[in-house]
Amino acid sequence: ILIDKFEDHLPHYRQSQRYRRRCGVELSRQTINRWHHATAHHLQPIGQAILKEIRKAKELQIDETPVDYLEPGHGSVRKGHMWVYHDPHSGGVYYDWDAGRGHERMFEVLGQDPETGALLYRGNIQCDGYSAYEALKKRVVDLGIGFCLSHMRRKFIESGSVDNPICKEVLAGIARIYQIDQRCTKHLVGVTSCRGLIRRCHLLPVTSALKQRMIELRRGLRPSENTAKALGYTLTRWDQWTQRVMSGEMELDNNLVENRIRPLKLGAKNWLFNGNLEAGHNNALIYTLLGNCRAHGLNAEDYLEEVIKRLPPEATEEEAAALTPAAIAASRQSDASEDAA
Repeated sequence: ILIDKFEDHLPHYRQSQRYRRRCGVELSRQTINRWHHATAHHLQPIGQAILKEIRKAKELQIDETPVDYLEPGHGSVRKGHMWVYHDPHSGGVYYDWDAGRGHERMFEVLGQDPETGALLYRGNIQCDGYSAYEALKKRVVDLGIGFCLSHMRRKFIESGSVDNPICKEVLAGIARIYQIDQRCTKHLVGVTSCRGLIRRCHLLPVTSALKQRMIELRRGLRPSENTAKALGYTLTRWDQWTQRVMSGEMELDNNLVENRIRPLKLGAKNWLFNGNLEAGHNNALIYTLLGNCRAHGLNAEDYLEEVIKRLPPEATEEEAAALTPAAIAASRQSDASEDAA
């Protein structure tokens, strides 16, 4: 049932119809729904263990996407948000559901010291230009935040004037940045010092020249023009993006975390909305488990069958931590090495 919904994007009502049509079994949507949420509740400790893994990341890519949900008595769907936290080095991912879109929820997920109220997460964040990230930066002054080259590029495409010479020139410059970085650092993900050195040698002259050229191009435009707005958006974020990229700490863009959102958007086209706020949290958990299975090369259905059986009721933190996809993948790799030896 879980694989059908979250891997193959089949909503519960279609599953119910399929059981009736193919197996002659009357399995109501309500029953399927209860099983789904009971299983999610049972697996919650593993979700918390994955969150602790994510908080240890040196870099997190964060993005959010709207998802509708039902609220009894409201009369229509309301808009919630699924936040996605991705570690580009390990591939680990954590989905978090919330009705709001403010920075307070990010602060909670990244961890807060109960005594001092300080943020526990000590890595860097890569994000788009949404104001919640700026608010988080103001609240946590020493938090490293870098922006996304793909979002800057997208501003020129969305300006509606990609055929004009200015957009073409800037897009060509951005394409050259991608080509150079792909050629020079494609094998250095996670090797911060080496990647930073190579980027400063090969990439910094190109990014510096493009910045100066964008400043020149902007002078001849009216502020109200779409191209001028795209240049303004990019130049406002360029130095901070360059600083993080040249240190080797971050990817050029946030595309990896956006890829983690795609399964969610595909599913939402079929099941349309979360049944309520609680359902959003349970769905986030299942997406988290399956996303980490994908990252660590585990068969998702086999993994769920294993951990549902192995996770005891009222599991301790240690028991849950031993059953995350990362932990199981590491354990299997260790066993394979011992067998080979």
